[in-house]
Amino acid sequence: MWACLGEAVRFLPRAWSGAWAALILVGLAEAAPLVLSSLGKLPPGGWAPAALVVAAIAAVLVADGALYRLGVFGGQARAEGLGFAGLQFGLPELRLFGAQALISLFLTMIAIAAVVVLAVALTAAELNGVAFGKIHTLADLRGLAGPVQLGVLGVLVVGIAAIFLLLTVRFSLYGAATVGRRRVVSLNALGVAEGSFWPLLFGLVLASAPAVALFVWQHGMSGLTGRNLLIFHGLQALAYAFVQKPLTAGFLSAAYRRLEYLPAGPDGK
Repeated sequence: MWACLGEAVRFLPRAWSGAWAALILVGLAEAAPLVLSSLGKLPPGGWAPAALVVAAIAAVLVADGALYRLGVFGGQARAEGLGFAGLQFGLPELRLFGAQALISLFLTMIAIAAVVVLAVALTAAELNGVAFGKIHTLADLRGLAGPVQLGVLGVLVVGIAAIFLLLTVRFSLYGAATVGRRRVVSLNALGVAEGSFWPLLFGLVLASAPAVALFVWQHGMSGLTGRNLLIFHGLQALAYAFVQKPLTAGFLSAAYRRLEYLPAGPDGK
């Protein structure tokens, strides 16, 4: 895990030099909804225009394709279709889209099943008519049902959360595997990460430090308005695009290479 994190940090300069234009696109896609909302062009919590959503998806696919080519293949990234400054859209990007769509569909089915199980449990505990939004303290919760009922519901909720955490971590290598294997790797990404759940989980948590810093920064700047708010959103989007995204891709690429016994590193050796 530590070796992969070290490679992820060393991967940043290579990502900046090899995919800078793709990262700018991601930054623009990240900033656009925030800027439009600040200008009053997009209602808070409202749906973004379809064209903006499509453009954002395309930008992410282009950036992911570039970053995983660089991270998995190193010096051979150009031979694998890496475009100028990371701008390309070919079969790897389409495969990434297909893999993400299949994984999203699978997780949606799991979520529906979890909702059904939870609804049945609530009905059995005679809590299906309770307005949980009005519960603010543990005393309010204890007044609804006995300790056994609440215990069973607690176990169910924790179990469902654990399942989604497990699947999210096990699926995290789908992008690197799809680019590395040159085919769609969706549900079979579970096998790629087999036996590596804890190292991947802790690595992803540590690699997400910039995202946590951005979250704290955002809440610390909640009083900004007007031009200052727009500048803040722009800096925030650039920090995500040029630090968080390549750092995560670098970590996942390094982890994938080790699991697949591939030699290429961020320096191309």
